[in-house]
Amino acid sequence: RIKALVADSPYADGAELIVNEVDVRTDVPRWIIPLFVPGSKLVADTLFGVDIGKLTPEAAASRIQYPILVFHGEADTRIPPEHGKRVQEAAHPDSEYWLVPGQEHVDAFAALPDEYEERVAQYFEERLGGR
Repeated sequence: RIKALVADSPYADGAELIVNEVDVRTDVPRWIIPLFVPGSKLVADTLFGVDIGKLTPEAAASRIQYPILVFHGEADTRIPPEHGKRVQEAAHPDSEYWLVPGQEHVDAFAALPDEYEERVAQYFEERLGGR
């Protein structure tokens, strides 16, 4: 019954997110980090009941039958902008991607509130009908 989706700075794949977070927040060499992913998945599932393998917005977007709107900050160091682009590319062919120049993670609204609001309002108007 959902007919519209706006995603601001989404990640594409949970396992890749783990690798990026460990890389950004620790001194562990990036090449070794993927070796920790299976253990991280096991801990997340055992302690929290979370299946990281199912945390894949990219795959979920491919099953959505309508266009989605994706924003991502060009300077996002938390979740690389390629993740948002992958989500948009996996989605309905009419989905849109706004790479927000010079912005970090989820900073598009704070930096450009008028343009952000206009894009979201226009998208919802197109998907759900008039104001």
